[in-house]
Amino acid sequence: MRKGLLINIWKGKLQMAKRKMSKVAMIAKEIRKELKEKFPATKFSVRSSNYSGGGSVTVRWTDFPTVDAVKKVTEKHESYRRDYATGEILMGGNYFVFEKQEISDDLKKKVEERMPEGSEDENPMTINYWFNDTMNEIYEEVKGLYEGEHHHKRNRIGKKQKANKIQVKEENKEKPATKKQLYALHCITGFDTRNWNLTRQQASDMIVRSKNGEDIKTESIVH
Repeated sequence: MRKGLLINIWKGKLQMAKRKMSKVAMIAKEIRKELKEKFPATKFSVRSSNYSGGGSVTVRWTDFPTVDAVKKVTEKHESYRRDYATGEILMGGNYFVFEKQEISDDLKKKVEERMPEGSEDENPMTINYWFNDTMNEIYEEVKGLYEGEHHHKRNRIGKKQKANKIQVKEENKEKPATKKQLYALHCITGFDTRNWNLTRQQASDMIVRSKNGEDIKTESIVH
């Protein structure tokens, strides 16, 4: 009886927490979702903060994508009021998003090697300009690894392969292929597979590759 009461109390508190989710927390949730869809290969940290007059969301990640690329996702979630006469931000109901990119030593070294010769002797603002410009240049070259149709296509193939993966217990991998596996290969290739000398793991791999669109008939001739 006591256990059931505790569970009901916990469920009630959870429902109240969901109902009381602040606006800035909902903004953070939406940003997190959109970043995952846009840049599935990058791990982001998205944290929200409430304070009087509004709130803020801070997005952190390492290396790519660039800040400009991330801002295309995050900037539309910002909202704040300005004084039209002075341009100053007014108090109350303001929500900001801060992008914090950390750059690894390896990437920093690559960028510095590609910066124009002599740029290291410029003033700090100019050095920063060349650094960001080179970062954008490198990102354009590797963009497909982080976003776009190229990445999503590869991601879909990976999910398909994972879904079609057939698990074989470690202790059974080297055992002879089962009659069921050989019959499946017969249906796929049209060959008489009864005398094929395959392990269960080899048979499994061939079946999975066939499900993923590979033509295994040519290599099947050697068995």
